[in-house]
Amino acid sequence: MPNIDDISRWATRVQSPFPEANFVFRFTHFYHAFIGGDAIAGDCKKYIDAHKKLCEAAVFVSTAGNLKAKSIVNVVGPVWKNELQEEDDKLAKVVFKAMHQASVMGFKSVALPAITAYGYPVKRATGVIVASVKNFFREVQESELTEIYLCDIKDDAVNGFVEGMEKEWGASSIGRFNRWQSSSATILPPGAICPLDSSDENNSDTFFAASRQDAGKPQPKQPNRALQVMLGNITVSVQKAEIAKHNISVIVNTTSRNLDLNKGAVSKTILKQAGPEIQNELKCNYPNGISKGQVAVTKGYKLKCSIVVHGSVSNWDGQNKTIDELKTFVNLCMEVAQKRNYSGIAFPAIGTGNLGYPKEVVATEMLSAVSEFAAKYPQSSILDVDFILYPKDDGTLKAFESEITHWAKSGGRGHARNFDHYENLYARRGEDDGNEHLYEELPLGNDSRDFTIGNVQIKVTQCDLTKEAVDCIINSSNENLDLKKGKVSMTFVKKCGEKLLKWAHSKQGEMKKEGLAITKAYGLACKHILHVVAKETAHEWKQVVVRCLRKAKAERYHSIAFPALGTGMNISPADAAQNMFQAVKEFAIEGCGSLTDVRFVIYQSEMVDDFKQAASQAQGVAGTNRKPSKVATRTLSENTSSNANSVCIVIYAMKESDIRKAIFKLDKLIEGEVSNTNFTDSIIQRFDDRQKEVFRRIANKHNVNVIPTSKGIEIVGMMANVHKASTSMNKIIKDAIQIEKAMILKDVVQWYYIVVTHEGDEELKNYEVNLNFQIEKAFKNQDNTFSY
Repeated sequence: MPNIDDISRWATRVQSPFPEANFVFRFTHFYHAFIGGDAIAGDCKKYIDAHKKLCEAAVFVSTAGNLKAKSIVNVVGPVWKNELQEEDDKLAKVVFKAMHQASVMGFKSVALPAITAYGYPVKRATGVIVASVKNFFREVQESELTEIYLCDIKDDAVNGFVEGMEKEWGASSIGRFNRWQSSSATILPPGAICPLDSSDENNSDTFFAASRQDAGKPQPKQPNRALQVMLGNITVSVQKAEIAKHNISVIVNTTSRNLDLNKGAVSKTILKQAGPEIQNELKCNYPNGISKGQVAVTKGYKLKCSIVVHGSVSNWDGQNKTIDELKTFVNLCMEVAQKRNYSGIAFPAIGTGNLGYPKEVVATEMLSAVSEFAAKYPQSSILDVDFILYPKDDGTLKAFESEITHWAKSGGRGHARNFDHYENLYARRGEDDGNEHLYEELPLGNDSRDFTIGNVQIKVTQCDLTKEAVDCIINSSNENLDLKKGKVSMTFVKKCGEKLLKWAHSKQGEMKKEGLAITKAYGLACKHILHVVAKETAHEWKQVVVRCLRKAKAERYHSIAFPALGTGMNISPADAAQNMFQAVKEFAIEGCGSLTDVRFVIYQSEMVDDFKQAASQAQGVAGTNRKPSKVATRTLSENTSSNANSVCIVIYAMKESDIRKAIFKLDKLIEGEVSNTNFTDSIIQRFDDRQKEVFRRIANKHNVNVIPTSKGIEIVGMMANVHKASTSMNKIIKDAIQIEKAMILKDVVQWYYIVVTHEGDEELKNYEVNLNFQIEKAFKNQDNTFSY
């Protein structure tokens, strides 16, 4: 990385700064002797006494004296003779020899000034130096050098380095930033030209180039990108082109799991452009294709890329499962590129063809996946992500252009924005639950109070639900999830746009079957909207709240916000509040999982006191204030679950974003220890109360959570506990299946045994249900005997 600075200052971090020989010897007593001490001058004098002079072909390694580098490699730069003596070749050899010497000595990093003397044009010299650095890594691939610093005190030399890097790696691969603004830039992947400690200079401009792995392959300057956004250190762009002709390190191809490239539009174009060798490599290395969640990697052959990552995603089913699969695939492809130290990757619009993914969903989720990757790997080698869209696919182009514009306007923060209050609306009873979360003009003050139940932190506040930055907010709707009916739903549509309508349409079946459905919250401060079918009584709403909390827990959400559900349908605020908080209390007792932040966002000021009172009653003690105190700490510890496998961690911070980061890191730490198992046997739906109670006892015994799902139940907990509980529950399920079969069989087949009475009479006695079933089974198996 070029930097405006004195090379002796940079020596505080590098191991081998390279001053040019004439500079060293001529100014030793005035410059390096002053900074580095007499040791450097002494070494130079000894060399001159022995060899008279340092020739162009020679390399001399001296001590670094007081400098914090390990050594100084001294070389002689060529004298400019107007190209009459092949000066460029001589300068290139000087750089190569110096870097080779540092590499032989086992150094990891070097710093080079603009090695020029006696009239050599600075721009030309810096260009030769950059080209020589790139060529060195192409020819000496086993070198241990991983950091190259290009330093000079002159602006024209630094600008020359920058132009040289743009010529060698392409302008799109070069990033510029002020070191005082980005401390993360001080550590970059091996092979990158990168900055030193940001504390050295507060106003220095820094540039960085492509990774060493990419240095071996030409990367011409990319065309201008009309639509792009910075997500972390990654530049994301949308381009109209054919992906098979795109010039970048890594290209992603979506195909079938059998890896037949003759199927699918993108695969066909890649096969045609790359040649048959790419299909032959897949057949050789992946004869059985790939499994779900796997990718195949091949060379690029005739493509303008180094490698191609091939993978497959499922058909769109309108569920979160396929969305997660899409994002996982994007993340996996980027991890493959990162592990190989590539700097750029290109994706097509995955799933928008025959797989049936909505174009808006694909655009949103792929951008989100890149953003999450950038946040997870801030020092990734990947600097460019290109979405290459077929020029004639207007719908996909429009979706991606809209999405990337959306991200760009929000400064790369996705949908977490602030929006205006709802306009004046009035509820229409029978369409959705009206006044519970309609906002006209709220007071400037924020009347809020916090409560704690178990591990759940509850907040009651009077503000705008649409501005709550949570994972999920609740919206009451109708059974058909028709968001064009009802004032509240129509307001959501107005705020979120047509994307929400399309999402809702794809979720109508789920809404009718389950009574709730989740959509993205386009344009709102939250991430998701959980739509529920409106109810008529407070007790029914209590069950809805419990289901919402369980659903959020199953989705691994951390926060959720409720309006005053039911208050727009003639349910008193006191009844609504009491039932909603009872629902939270039941949920907290059964285990809240990751969902520890529950908020009640109330519009009407006269309702706030009802909800606070209900919260206090449910909590059992007076509400705690938000500000940390001894009282707050005591309350938390008193209400913490007594579960031996749980611990209540209270996180205090000045900003909510810091708390979320802490929770995210904690989740990552325990991710490998937490396991889950799903039971989808249909018999579970027909369990009687006794069997359900047995399941609850098993869960309590092994400290696991049982979460109802649409197909059965999910067991979540520590890995060892889940294994033990699953073993016991499997036995219960197996027994229940056998009992059910036995009950059905007894109405068709009945086996008897003969009992002789005291009077000598013979009486037929029925075998009990389970034995009857086992005897019939043995009979059908043609067993000669059956014992019990």
